[in-house]
Amino acid sequence: MSNNIYVHKRIFFVLLISCILFSIFALVAYMLGNTKNASNYVDMAKDKQLDMVLQNIHSIENNINYSLEVKPLINQICKNHFWNNQQQYRDEILANIEDLNLKLANLNFVKYKYIFDAKQWLLDMQSKHKSCTQTKQAIASVNKIPLNKLFWSENSKSNNQNLYVAKGNINFNSANPWNSLYGCILLEKNGQYINAQKINNKVDKLCKKIGTQPTQELTDKEYTMPPNINFIVSKLQGWRNPDSEFFATAMQNKQNLIKQANGQEIQIGLHSVLTIDPDIQKIAGKITSCFSGNKDSCKEAKIDKNVGANMYDKARVRQIGIAVIDIPTGKIQALASSDSDCRRLDAMDSSLEHKPNKCPNIGKYMRQMIKQDTDALLNHAIFTAIPPASTIKPIIAAGLFMDKTFNEPNIASYIKKSDSIAFADMMFCRRGGGSIQNCNRPYNVVQAAKDLGWNQDCSESLNANDSGLVGICGKSDLLTGRRMGFTPNINNINFNPISQPYLKGKIFINSDSSNMKPHELYNNSPAFINQIKECAMKNYAGCTGDLNSQVLGQGNSRITAVGTASMMGNLVSIANTAKGMRYPYILQNLLNSDGTINKNGNPIENNWQGDIRQNVEKLTPQIAAKVLNIMKATASGGTANISCSKIFSNCDKIDFIASKTGTADNGINLNTLLIRKNNIYVQWRSYAGVFKSSNKVKDYDKAFDVIIERNWQANGVIDGQNPAVDAGLYMIRNIRNIGAKQ
Repeated sequence: MSNNIYVHKRIFFVLLISCILFSIFALVAYMLGNTKNASNYVDMAKDKQLDMVLQNIHSIENNINYSLEVKPLINQICKNHFWNNQQQYRDEILANIEDLNLKLANLNFVKYKYIFDAKQWLLDMQSKHKSCTQTKQAIASVNKIPLNKLFWSENSKSNNQNLYVAKGNINFNSANPWNSLYGCILLEKNGQYINAQKINNKVDKLCKKIGTQPTQELTDKEYTMPPNINFIVSKLQGWRNPDSEFFATAMQNKQNLIKQANGQEIQIGLHSVLTIDPDIQKIAGKITSCFSGNKDSCKEAKIDKNVGANMYDKARVRQIGIAVIDIPTGKIQALASSDSDCRRLDAMDSSLEHKPNKCPNIGKYMRQMIKQDTDALLNHAIFTAIPPASTIKPIIAAGLFMDKTFNEPNIASYIKKSDSIAFADMMFCRRGGGSIQNCNRPYNVVQAAKDLGWNQDCSESLNANDSGLVGICGKSDLLTGRRMGFTPNINNINFNPISQPYLKGKIFINSDSSNMKPHELYNNSPAFINQIKECAMKNYAGCTGDLNSQVLGQGNSRITAVGTASMMGNLVSIANTAKGMRYPYILQNLLNSDGTINKNGNPIENNWQGDIRQNVEKLTPQIAAKVLNIMKATASGGTANISCSKIFSNCDKIDFIASKTGTADNGINLNTLLIRKNNIYVQWRSYAGVFKSSNKVKDYDKAFDVIIERNWQANGVIDGQNPAVDAGLYMIRNIRNIGAKQ
């Protein structure tokens, strides 16, 4: 029996060794055999998910452009991916798609140009019921593989040549373009660079010194950097990536080398210096965190820990965004944002660690709207667009002061009380002098909006067929401040630089959101005048005609926190210099590896953004100063006075704030205070203005806006106050406290 077992064991081991040798020979033959048929090598590491990515990389001709509008598809794939970092996964998928296409666009050792057809790939993943995790892992896998380890083959059998990729070491004649590192993300404070972002251990070490200057470490990164900062600066990869055409333009094909710890030099991308002020960002970040329910942040921000104690989730607001801009320079210094746990739950935020005990029933309709909004959890200071409500009143006031027939001694009282009916009457020449039959004030208001930075690149044509610059009406580039309607021309070639578009503001806009045609919204015909009269009799509530709602800051008008802060800053700049403020921007400088400023890639040096200051046509310094003067009453005795009295002493004599509150509603029944199950609506509140950062400052030097979505009390009644005012005034107090110490 034992001999038989011994024989069987020998036979088993012989067979096993034979199988292993056979497999090795087969694999060698497979790898060294017919290399012409590159499609045999597509299935890298037998990963079918990776295979699906590679099969959607195609060579293209100049006139072919695959659709990259992929966010809705990513959202659909990830909509059921709940408790496992859904929003983070969405951002990573999108960032990896952009990164892969950037790499493909700059291949310099292959014959054809290539693009990753992300739309078709996502459709393939969806049809095969692939999960959000599988989708993220597949696209991330491609970007992790060193391209010098891949076999590239071009198949020209058809007009649309496919690029096949397979494992294997291939030596190209040209140097490996991927043996390089991204540039650092930096902040600057008091002449000292701060290392703001850890990319990986290797890069983090290299970012500890820029040129000969050591960098500081950024502490408390959760609050001293804006939320979603990776998404916000993802477009900077064009300059930070040494393999990009933008980098090549900036360096004029020269090397940008940095020495590693082992003494070897390596190519590194340009360093990006952001305008974010870590102290101001931290103050704004702690306040947004506090108001959305984090009591530890309340303590650090020196805010009463009972704020929101009687609200759902113990949060004063459901969502909040704060933007701060330095008026003399146009630098965006803070972009703070936060959501209550209940709103994160409604938006299916899978990074939510603990499900809140009890949340308001916002209804199926609203919950579905939030789920479908792919930007629902992005930074609210930039990406959340709301009606301006009464923050539109400074613009209307500026338009009224342009009219020489205007005479209304009570306008300061009207803005103090935020009297929307009085402002509508004044704009339609029903109050404050002028002729109702020949009223040009609506056109003056449109001009004031343009001079203050809103309605950029919106069409004013009388031609009904003129659709204007569709998609860019009222938008600017967050990185450089460039108007999205401005296309730079470099060496007689139209050049589209890297950009991160965001909405600044648009008012008196037609329903298609791309045209600004006040001539269609308002005219002096008897029929229209009668319509205004009838509307006025209803106190401008429930009227027909879009202008009637937009004069109240509702309807199709939309703004963002950054955009409103920019508008307020322009008032100060025009009052002081007769010129508009520098367009708000977040990219301060691009640096070479030795720490010197790269002038070739600098947007300002190369006129990549056109005029860097807001163009002002009719708004005079005298008018801007008048508007600022009447805005002082908001805090000293107006709609912000109750909050002001809690935070500052002697509010009646306060002279370092000029501001305006806003009450906007996206919804159906504006008189409803209780939660409704089927037609719940969003109630926005805002607080915007300018302030002096310390008593040492002569003029207003900071512009700000706070936007919030109101929360409900635990008994179902909505918060009757404006929490945005509290948040804004706490922020001003804390910033001024820093200024007093400096």
